[in-house]
Amino acid sequence: GLVINNDIDDSMTEHERKGRTAVLVVVDDELCGLIAIADTVKPEAELAVHILKSMGLEVVLMTGDNSKTARSIASQVG
Repeated sequence: GLVINNDIDDSMTEHERKGRTAVLVVVDDELCGLIAIADTVKPEAELAVHILKSMGLEVVLMTGDNSKTARSIASQVG
């Protein structure tokens, strides 16, 4: 039931495009903040994906995260 203005929505979208999960903080029905959480992609992840693909394997990313964040992480590792 929380109404989110366009500035907040845009900020959330921008964080998600960068691979972060945006979490809103609400106290007593009032928006108090936004926290952006991100996992660090391991340096060897891109190489691992490349090797698996070169072996003829299909590589997929499975996540419980939102689709924008998942796409960002997937693009980082190929």
